[in-house]
Amino acid sequence: MADKYASLSKSIYDVFATSAWTAENITTYPENFTGTATEYIRVAILASRESNDQRLGSVAGQMIIDIFIPAGGGTSRTSQIADKLDQYLVGKTLPVSGKGNTQFGDSNLINLGIDKDNTSLYRSSYSIPFNYFGV
Repeated sequence: MADKYASLSKSIYDVFATSAWTAENITTYPENFTGTATEYIRVAILASRESNDQRLGSVAGQMIIDIFIPAGGGTSRTSQIADKLDQYLVGKTLPVSGKGNTQFGDSNLINLGIDKDNTSLYRSSYSIPFNYFGV
């Protein structure tokens, strides 16, 4: 499958483009974003290895979502955002426009502390494994 990485990325980023997600009012940016928002998440897709699945174009990996909130307010907002992400991702299977699907496992959340690039923000890292099955 020539477009396995593009299809994988689209299937994941499409979650954050739904009206349900945008109604959560959590600003979402792709990886490599550097900005000045006071609260946002940044999504990175790490397609790290071929899946054990024998279908052509299958890939496994991790999605890492950095959660940025204003520093000094504790971690309760981080936990709320992580719980929202779980609702949209944990155990879900996302269709890939007739070309297979992306399945997610269980998530992890790590609080990393004050962001080194912007000390007015507190950073946490939400991670979740996935398997993309192409056809």
